Amino acid sequence: DWFEGRREWAVLMVMIDDATNRTYAQFFEGETTVSAMTTFREYVNCHGLPRSLYVDRDSIYEPTREATVDEELAETGPLTQFGRAMQELDVQLILAHSPQAKGRVERRHGVFQDRLVKGLRLARISDLAGANRFLEEKFLPELNRRFTVEPRASADVHRRVPRTVSLDRILCFQAARVVQNDWTVLWRGRYFQLTETNRNLALVRQKVLVCEHLDGTIHLRYRGRELVWHELSERPARPAQSASGMTGVGRVGQKPAADHPWRKGATAPRERRPARPPCAAPVAALPALRKAGGRGKEKSMTT
Repeated sequence: DWFEGRREWAVLMVMIDDATNRTYAQFFEGETTVSAMTTFREYVNCHGLPRSLYVDRDSIYEPTREATVDEELAETGPLTQFGRAMQELDVQLILAHSPQAKGRVERRHGVFQDRLVKGLRLARISDLAGANRFLEEKFLPELNRRFTVEPRASADVHRRVPRTVSLDRILCFQAARVVQNDWTVLWRGRYFQLTETNRNLALVRQKVLVCEHLDGTIHLRYRGRELVWHELSERPARPAQSASGMTGVGRVGQKPAADHPWRKGATAPRERRPARPPCAAPVAALPALRKAGGRGKEKSMTT
């Protein structure tokens, strides 16, 4: 209850440099993947990429699902969205087994819960936007001035973000989705229609990467290429069905009706065919046949 009843409860996301005690913090409505990514991005913009992060075992950082078949084959294991982003940025994610393991940042929490609460009260701040301005402009500069220490080594191991790397493209929600036969992509109950400009890519039944950025914007990418699309207001209609309920001309697997012509030959009794006349001539006719055809025909019929 950072605001002592002046508004709803909030969450303070805190990052502290183990080497110097330098602290960054920001208020959010809750502890979510968005708040964790936003805090990390702002820290990186100020100080650069750290080598590692020491975090608790929250579901934001530690996956709770089983590995998929593709992950097992690749021997990568399951990752959360935050964990996947850290892997792409080459930041080691260390999971603490207890709050005491993160002693430095836990002690900093005690300072915030005492001095920050009093500072917000004296400044008569009762909203998150005002509280974050108070943090950035007054509280954090004073805190870091008083409590930052000299590191044991003078070298700063924070890294610059490479020019070819976009934090916004990495610090986002990413997932593969299959393009349907009508060239639509489903994402969190929303339907995205790919436009005609993508037809030459033959995307049907192919996987595209859906990226939802922290500001809510959506991007669809296929093998690094940006796709053009528009969102549908409702679920796309399925192809019209025939009277029999079939959507296509083929009827594979459908049994014919009882009165179907194909069934008549199987269910109706077979008619008895007339007996064919015998091929061999009676014995009494043999002399006449010998006179008419000779020995060759006699031999051919008696063979």
